[in-house]
Amino acid sequence: MGVVLLILAACRDPAVDETAADSPGDSDSAHDSRPDSPPDTGEADPDLYSVCPLGGEFLSIQDAVHGTEGDVTFLLCNQQYFENVVIDARSITLRSRAAGDTTFLDGQRRGSVITVIGASDGSTTLTLDGVSLMNGEPSAVDAPGVRVDVDRSWFYDNEGDVIVAGSAAVAGSHFHDNLGFAVRAPSVSLDGVELLGPGLSADALVATTSLWVGDGAFTTGELTAENVTLIGDGAVAASGQVSNAIVVGATPADAVEYRYTDAYGGSVALGEGSFSADPLFAETSTYTLTPSSPCVDAGEGTDDDGTPRDLGWAPI
Repeated sequence: MGVVLLILAACRDPAVDETAADSPGDSDSAHDSRPDSPPDTGEADPDLYSVCPLGGEFLSIQDAVHGTEGDVTFLLCNQQYFENVVIDARSITLRSRAAGDTTFLDGQRRGSVITVIGASDGSTTLTLDGVSLMNGEPSAVDAPGVRVDVDRSWFYDNEGDVIVAGSAAVAGSHFHDNLGFAVRAPSVSLDGVELLGPGLSADALVATTSLWVGDGAFTTGELTAENVTLIGDGAVAASGQVSNAIVVGATPADAVEYRYTDAYGGSVALGEGSFSADPLFAETSTYTLTPSSPCVDAGEGTDDDGTPRDLGWAPI
């Protein structure tokens, strides 16, 4: 249902169906007192600028890049931005007033949605908070050598590798209907990520409480993963450790150690507390478990309710 709503929202006319908070008649200052604005400290934040096609300090993200200096944050309204943004040697945050299913950056298949040229000293950071990046060709984010931090964001319908970066930390976000790897970077961390489709290319990956569905779901060097669910026919990692996990159909290298993991339908060397059995998923959209699943109470540690940890990314 979330994907359907997302697609419907993406197709709406940006000039209509907009809340009063983002209407042309209202001030869209970064320093106003609306409920969805940053807390009012009584002082203007010189590094925060509002960007909205319907009326803000800047009407487009690229105009905001050209019209500001230094490391800044751009506050985006609940609209669709048809842009291919280029950022040169600056650290910039793009933050939505709401979340990734209402603020869209559409690359229109005319290039990457966001291109970041990193500073030579490696200090450049791109931060995405609550935005959707779509129709990038080849990438949603093309930022080699740049640190990319992502929270509460959606990535879909991008033609190539979605995020290309020097390092990437992704939390609470969704990838679906993309043709390339979700992330290509030497170092990647994932926390609370839903990834549907091709997975990751990384030399080092740390993943917690995340879901991957798709062939080749992992392609990585050293892997550390806990409380994850992997559904797909592909190599998981060259080496590392997986714990409290459900792995269905994967054929990883023997160097990966599996602790307290249900490895079903693939060729996984079972480690301490591990077994191979049908996980008995309740459904195959978010891969929650039925109460009779062998993965319930089969993990190491405890859940919030004090019972033994359920395996996978979605304990019941």
